[in-house]
Amino acid sequence: MSSENQFKLTYATMFNPPEELHTRFDAALLKVKASLGKEHAMFIEGLKIDNKNSYWLARDENEGYLGVISLNRIDSANKNAYLGIYTNPYSGKTGTGYVLIECLKRLAFNIAYLHTLKLEVIENNEKAIRFYEKSGFSEEGRLREFVFKDGKWCDVIVMGIIKRNVGQTWKSE
Repeated sequence: MSSENQFKLTYATMFNPPEELHTRFDAALLKVKASLGKEHAMFIEGLKIDNKNSYWLARDENEGYLGVISLNRIDSANKNAYLGIYTNPYSGKTGTGYVLIECLKRLAFNIAYLHTLKLEVIENNEKAIRFYEKSGFSEEGRLREFVFKDGKWCDVIVMGIIKRNVGQTWKSE
């Protein structure tokens, strides 16, 4: 992995984490909020009160924040979860989404030992759909007219990847 694509995980939700972890995370959040727009900071602030999902702040070798990744709706009995990915719009880096999605797959399959990883994307988000397909995800179903956006009902596409298919990523077009 080139130095441009190196990342560090800076925080993880865990059962009874040590107080020092919270203190360091809070300090990091203050640093991020001071340098980013209000909307981005509000999103980051909301992560602190979510105790049902696991989030990680990802940063590069220069301590710049690349974004946030998450495993949501974790079902440990059936070894599956949904992913969340949020790239820092102010990082100025290219390829950040690739770094974050690869990190998520490693977390899901090599650390959390999940079998499947799912995501949901609105049908008209063609750029995101192509990105997920290149990352090895495939459409598994649709939630019909599930979201009302821009004055019309839109389907939500459910996509997934199975651990055994992880090596089949970044397919050529």
